[in-house]
Amino acid sequence: MNKYKELERISDNINILFKRLFAMENHPFYNDLDRVKELHNKFKESMKKIIKHEINYEPNITIPNEFDITVSDEKYTFAKTDINLDILKDLSIEVNKSNNFNKLKTLINELYFMNIPSNVKNIDNLLKICKESKYVNVAIIGAGPIGLFLACYIYKYYNLSYGLHNNTKVNVIIFDNRIDKKGIKKPYTRYRPFAFNSSFFAYLLPKIYTWKDNSDNSLMINIYIIEYVLFTLAYYVYNIPFIFEENSWEKYCKYMKDGKIDVIFDCTGGKLDPPIFNDSKSEPIDSSWLDILKNKTTKYPKLNINVEKNLVTLDIPKIDKKKFFKNYYYGSLIILDRCDGKLIFKSKIDININNYNDLKLFINLKNKYFIKDDVITICKKIKDDNIRNFVYNSISNYKTGKDTQPNLIYNFEIFNTYLRHSISVSKVITYDNHSFLYIGAGDTIFHSHFVVGAGLNRTISFAVKCANFITNISLVNE
Repeated sequence: MNKYKELERISDNINILFKRLFAMENHPFYNDLDRVKELHNKFKESMKKIIKHEINYEPNITIPNEFDITVSDEKYTFAKTDINLDILKDLSIEVNKSNNFNKLKTLINELYFMNIPSNVKNIDNLLKICKESKYVNVAIIGAGPIGLFLACYIYKYYNLSYGLHNNTKVNVIIFDNRIDKKGIKKPYTRYRPFAFNSSFFAYLLPKIYTWKDNSDNSLMINIYIIEYVLFTLAYYVYNIPFIFEENSWEKYCKYMKDGKIDVIFDCTGGKLDPPIFNDSKSEPIDSSWLDILKNKTTKYPKLNINVEKNLVTLDIPKIDKKKFFKNYYYGSLIILDRCDGKLIFKSKIDININNYNDLKLFINLKNKYFIKDDVITICKKIKDDNIRNFVYNSISNYKTGKDTQPNLIYNFEIFNTYLRHSISVSKVITYDNHSFLYIGAGDTIFHSHFVVGAGLNRTISFAVKCANFITNISLVNE
């Protein structure tokens, strides 16, 4: 079979599989928002168990001056050095143990301050090796959770597993543009909670659901922790090539041609945004499959279908004092330890913003640092009784395991939940007479509410199905 026709057949099948994910009575966004509301009510009940002492609401109290980390006696920064391979080695051992989450977190928090150098000395030589290889060549754009997972899954499934598929071998390259400078990637630093329960994680990390003493096969951890675990597997154990640089879509296409890349997985969370679905040479995207979901009566904001941008979002109302959209805006209070000139992440308190006044307050506090006494003062300005007393009790009761309370500082963050998904997720691209298959994955194609697993946990099975099509590519001629 002609390779281009096979790529088109695979692309069509992937788009059909994606549409089938929405074969339900209500759009998944609405089901998720119902579930979030249910979980929020349960969380309110659990908060009451933490609240032992209450403080009064004092809206007119003045917000204290923020703690300036740049002019204190020591300049506390997220100081960076190059990554220590010995720590990666230790981490690669610890991930295969049980009930050791604190040990894992300690190792990862050491990596938190270390820049990551590329393990590729010469990109042209790497691409030449791929071009001359008989393996299927796969490029992963984006080294976040989904990109790292896919790279590890594809590498292990095709190169290290045995079965009916073992005639297919792959070369995998990971690109990432979150860089300090060309060739040097910034550390993973995203604190946001990340929930998952997929058995595919256990395929790569058999002990993952035993790190904590859980009664079910699920885990909620900060994103940077799962990123470092998967990164260690890809970078240290599998020695997958990592290229760290800023690239345009045009430059990526040139790399795909030079390396004779067969498949590109877009794992950038929508940041790559390639101009491929609505260019002048393409047929318009068919969004008619969404009509039945769009026209449903709902208590939530309507679906906003933008064919030109290949994007579906919710028509979220503008911030309004009288009509506030709940379970959409969130804040975080991050606890950091000042130690040897570094700010070490210790813990994080997530805050559901339930009214207009509290939203304005957290917008004003965004990215500012405070000492503990000042945070207690700020708590008094939180209008929501449950949240005010929950945050107050959480920081009052926080224990570090050692006498470092005077060294703690607190950082406020705020974010909203961006619910979005693609209309079409795959396409065959031809660049300078070279054809390759584009596939979106993870947050690039679907991102729902973080409380119910956002992107990766919802689409990981779909990503694996896409990866399993690689076998078909190996069976066809040019």
